[in-house]
Amino acid sequence: MTNDNNKGVYIPSIEAEQLYDMTVRGLENITKYEYLGMVPFSLELIKLRSFKRLFGEKMIVKNSKEKYYSDAVINVKFKNKIKKNKEIVSNVRGYDNLMERMTNQLKSLNKSIEDTQKALETSQNKRESVKMEKTINYLSNRASLVNGHIERIRADKDNGIYESMGAPELRQKLYVDGFTFKGRKYVFYKRTASKSRQSQCLFILEDLFEPMKEWSHMGLDLTGKIDVASLLAYESLVSSSLEGTITINPDNIFIIDDKFSEFEVNAIEVGNDLKAKPNDKATIRNNIWDGQGLMNVSIFESIGQRDKGMALLRQHFFKSCVFNANIQQFLEDNCPEGIEYDQWELIDMFGNTMKAKDILVITTPSSLKFLKYANEDKKGAFNNWKKCVKQDNNLFGICKHEKPSKYGDRSYTSYQMINTLDANKEDIKALAQYEVDYIQGLQDDDEAYIKHLNDKKELTNAYEMMVDLYKINPDVVRTKMFRDYRKRQISNYKTKAKGGKLRLKADYCTVVSNPYEMLETVLDSDREVVASVLKGNEIHTTLHPFGVEYTLVRNPHNAMHNFFKAENVECNLIDKYFNFSKNIVVINSIGSPILDICNGMDMDSDTVLIFADENFNKIVDRTLVHRNYPVILNQITSEASPVELTNENIAEIDEKTAKSQMWIGQITNLAQYQVSLLWDIQNSEDDTEKKEEKINELLDNLSILVVLSNVAIDYSKKVVNVDVDKALRDIKKSKAAKIEVVEEGEKGKIKFKLKSRKKPRFWKYVSSSAAEMESFECPMDILIEHINDIPKGLYRANMPFGNLLINVKDKGDHKQIKDIVELISYFDNEIKQLNSNNSDPKCTEKNDKLVSLYDDITEKISKKKIKPETMGEILREIANMYDNPNKISDLSAIAVHLLNTLYKTNKKEILKLFIKRENSPKSA
Repeated sequence: MTNDNNKGVYIPSIEAEQLYDMTVRGLENITKYEYLGMVPFSLELIKLRSFKRLFGEKMIVKNSKEKYYSDAVINVKFKNKIKKNKEIVSNVRGYDNLMERMTNQLKSLNKSIEDTQKALETSQNKRESVKMEKTINYLSNRASLVNGHIERIRADKDNGIYESMGAPELRQKLYVDGFTFKGRKYVFYKRTASKSRQSQCLFILEDLFEPMKEWSHMGLDLTGKIDVASLLAYESLVSSSLEGTITINPDNIFIIDDKFSEFEVNAIEVGNDLKAKPNDKATIRNNIWDGQGLMNVSIFESIGQRDKGMALLRQHFFKSCVFNANIQQFLEDNCPEGIEYDQWELIDMFGNTMKAKDILVITTPSSLKFLKYANEDKKGAFNNWKKCVKQDNNLFGICKHEKPSKYGDRSYTSYQMINTLDANKEDIKALAQYEVDYIQGLQDDDEAYIKHLNDKKELTNAYEMMVDLYKINPDVVRTKMFRDYRKRQISNYKTKAKGGKLRLKADYCTVVSNPYEMLETVLDSDREVVASVLKGNEIHTTLHPFGVEYTLVRNPHNAMHNFFKAENVECNLIDKYFNFSKNIVVINSIGSPILDICNGMDMDSDTVLIFADENFNKIVDRTLVHRNYPVILNQITSEASPVELTNENIAEIDEKTAKSQMWIGQITNLAQYQVSLLWDIQNSEDDTEKKEEKINELLDNLSILVVLSNVAIDYSKKVVNVDVDKALRDIKKSKAAKIEVVEEGEKGKIKFKLKSRKKPRFWKYVSSSAAEMESFECPMDILIEHINDIPKGLYRANMPFGNLLINVKDKGDHKQIKDIVELISYFDNEIKQLNSNNSDPKCTEKNDKLVSLYDDITEKISKKKIKPETMGEILREIANMYDNPNKISDLSAIAVHLLNTLYKTNKKEILKLFIKRENSPKSA
């Protein structure tokens, strides 16, 4: 495989518990695993592919799609799944549990053999009989294997490998000892920050470990005690998924010192004691260019991307968001008199001299993660890094560019953005008007609904088929099949809206801080950095008109404190020296609290949603005026706790960081519970001192949660000494979240008891955890009520599905129909099982598995030569089911899947079986 192959490679992804059973207990030949993990196209993959023999990459063409596979790297998961918002963590079963599972497995296999044998004895179909004989042979062989393992384990029951083992011990075992898979030894390799939060990591072939680790660590001296948690995050920067690559000579990179802006503000400070403390003279220290760089326009042009305003770059221990700048033009304009430009030299932070004409990239130490491990010789470390980059042919990865919204001038809000507004019913009605109109259009306007389907069509839905059926015969909208499908899709869309997803006039912009001042610092690194082009809360973006104030929101957005108001201003100097698209926003972080208000924002490709929506901005203004919401400052300090770089220590660190993913969800939801309580108390209780006490308690809780959100997100690279679990428990016990109830005790004695309040009604749309709910006077509950009040859609007189079909006289192949129905039924069950086993819609492996299931069923049906008569008979069966709703049919659960699969595999043929009618009435 060559380096121009930009496709990722699928690798085995296996639960740690399964892996232990397979590799230690010898159960590999009865344990299933799938290639659902992936090494994405990355600098890491390019290096792995250079070891062609050891990496052993194979290409398989399935359904006209090329997929690449390798066993050289294995993704190991230390949690089985998420169910009802709870992690089910990997742990090894003990002897009794293991034997019970295997005995049940054997019983199930024997039952299947017995049932298939009975069916075989009564079968009159030769082809079916051959299939059943093959099934019996397969099941018998598998049963024999399972039975053999049961006898072997029973005879060896006192062996220590059959003792139970908890998740921490299992992690230590695998990290330290590695494992043997398919006869080859694997050892712990690395994990990205996101994988550590998901409790996953990568193991690699032992023969590949040394050369890949040597490449990953680029000769850094990592002996003795070091910051291992950060190292694990930084060494995996080369593993990031890439959109493409770019060649940059490191000799053209100019490093300036990080500069800081220190000033005082009125704030709420949260430190290691996790108490919210007001301080009207709190100190903020902004790193002005944290994670930011500038890159000359010529390099963007070299890859045909002059129109891009930024590129997020990756290399060894290097992460920098570089922005499109006219560096050379600026330097030429500022060349001192009496000096030839080609001879003008500037000095970087390491004391290196560089000719001005050679400076094409400018960045700071915050992008150079290797400096943390360079001891005293920073200059030597930089030179070593440049040497390693050159050995990789000066190749840098591009992770992403800025992108405009897929929805024109609108973007979706999150439920946190809506719920932190001090909004009433009229406010919510105004904010939701676009979505309400859209939903009513989906219900009543056939053309609008068809456009919606056409815009959202993808492999895993039937939208494209429905669109083409409508084009053939618009009367399809009146069939029960179409009406049922439409009703489900609109219901799903309403559910999305009830979860706070409203399209408002807004778009995301990537943030760049004081870039002109960054250019100025190249001229004189010792100069004090002052805001020279933007002042205070000014921003500059061509996304929206100048001279107007907008609201900026960054995710995670947890509190009213996180709304930032900014005025968009013109700036000729920025326009002259920078080539920014409309999805770049220049901010000022000198003397401005914007970074903390936007929840710990930095400039390594962070984005803000800039609202131009008039209603939203008015409500934010009123929210911020109604009550004082000071800046919330994270003052938690983390004491360095270096340890030696051993797999034992890595296992301990990863066991701690595994909690952070669950923390993120818990903190987000708990923060919105505090906000909901605050609004409900504010809007429903009489003004009393007790009311204010409750509101202040909730605001303190909210401040703590805002800070804990940042702790959880960064926990994979910065472990801090605070008890997050205890803090969450304490907040849940808050008196402001309780109500006083009267209970009758023994002998009729009246008791007053504090009882926890239920969750607001919107909880079911934003959380998978089961909870008792009640109505709150909060924005999200008001939104749900408003969506529920949308009137039902127009009535459409029923059109029998059979009336749309042409008359096919000849009979179809009944044996083939049975095969097809069995395949689709199995596929449908697999989809349902996948959804029941994993309720996380963002799970990459789940989504990959879903695509794989669709690809597999499409490939299987594609291999069959299906005559029009057979498809016609299947359509008639579907018509009979829909047109006779009281009739029991085997197709009731799979009809749309069946029809859609035939459409995907035999599009032209199946569409010819429908009566074409262009001018039919669309509703009646």
